[in-house]
Amino acid sequence: MTTGGGIHVPGAHGSDQQPGDDAPPTQDERLFGVLTYLSALAGFWLIGPPLVYALRRRSAFVRFHAGQAMAAHVGAGALGVVIAILMVVSMVVVLIVAETTDDRLWEGLMELVRGIGILLVTVVPAGALALCAIPAFQGKQRQMPVFGRFATRLQEPLFRLIDSLAASTRSRVGVAPGAGVAPGAATPPIAGTPPGYPGSGSPPGAGMPPVR
Repeated sequence: MTTGGGIHVPGAHGSDQQPGDDAPPTQDERLFGVLTYLSALAGFWLIGPPLVYALRRRSAFVRFHAGQAMAAHVGAGALGVVIAILMVVSMVVVLIVAETTDDRLWEGLMELVRGIGILLVTVVPAGALALCAIPAFQGKQRQMPVFGRFATRLQEPLFRLIDSLAASTRSRVGVAPGAGVAPGAATPPIAGTPPGYPGSGSPPGAGMPPVR
C-alpha cells in the first residue's frame, strides 16, 4: 500500500503477506506449507504441523502455516464430530420410526442415512483442509477468519519449545554453533548458554568474572 506521501507500507491493507516478508517463498517452502494442512489426512492429526515445522524451523512461511494448520486440524475435527452426531441422531430417529411400522422403506432409509453420514464425515473435513491449504500452495500468508487468532496463541509456546529442544539437541551431539549457516551470516545463539561462552552470541569473556 502507498500512502499519500508516496511511502510504501509493507503488509498494509490488501496484502496477504506479513510485514517483513518481502521475499516470496520458495517451492520447497510452499510444499511444506501444504503438508502442514494435509498431514491430518495421513493420520498425523494435530502432530503433523509441529513435525513439519521442526524440519523447516528457519522458514517464517512454514512457521506461519504450521500454526494456522493446527487450528485447521481442530476445526476439521470439530466439523467431523458435529456431522457424526447429526448422523447418529438421524439414524436413531429413523430406527424409532422403523420399529413402529412394518414398512421396509424405513430400514432402507436408515442404511441410506448411515452411508451419507459416513461419506460426509470423511469428505467434508478433508475438503475443508484442502481449502485451507490453498493459500500455502499460492505462497500467501493468509490468516483464517475464525481460528487464526487461536492459532497464533497456540503456536508460539509450542514452537518456542521445539526451538529450545532443537538447540539443546545440537549442543549435546556436539554440532558446531555455525554449522549449516551460510558464510558471513550471523551464528544463531544456543539457548541456555551463559554469556561469554561459545554459542551464546555474546563476545568472548562477556559476563564472566574477572581473573584475580
